[in-house]
Amino acid sequence: MFSGFTAETFQFFAAIRFNNNVSFFHSNHDWYERAVREPLKDLAAELGETVLSIGENLETRPEKVVSRINRDIRFSKDKSPYRDHMWLSFRRPGTPQGSELCIYVAVDVNGCEVGFGIHDQVRPLMNAIRREIRVNPEGF
Repeated sequence: MFSGFTAETFQFFAAIRFNNNVSFFHSNHDWYERAVREPLKDLAAELGETVLSIGENLETRPEKVVSRINRDIRFSKDKSPYRDHMWLSFRRPGTPQGSELCIYVAVDVNGCEVGFGIHDQVRPLMNAIRREIRVNPEGF
């Protein structure tokens, strides 16, 4: 059961921002699990039913919607191994992240953010969304 994020959650994000290295993360892995990962999994589980009422084909399993803290540094200018933020991403299973509309909850040192969006530029999808908003704003 999700009981909220604590000060420890935001302190962890601040700490990893300034100590972004493997030894710090490994020595504080329990802190990460307790203050960040477990609350995110609990929140994902609690939001599942609501998310399915929005879109019955969206992935809601916590182990699938909670982001990873590890950064993929192969193609990134930022070579720090860990992110200083995490998120839940509710989207259709099997679709590449960022290629279609998703519902998200993001958490970082500054707090939480909830919304929906598309990470990449997918012009046909964006045009369809804009058209739906114009035609059926209340339904959208």
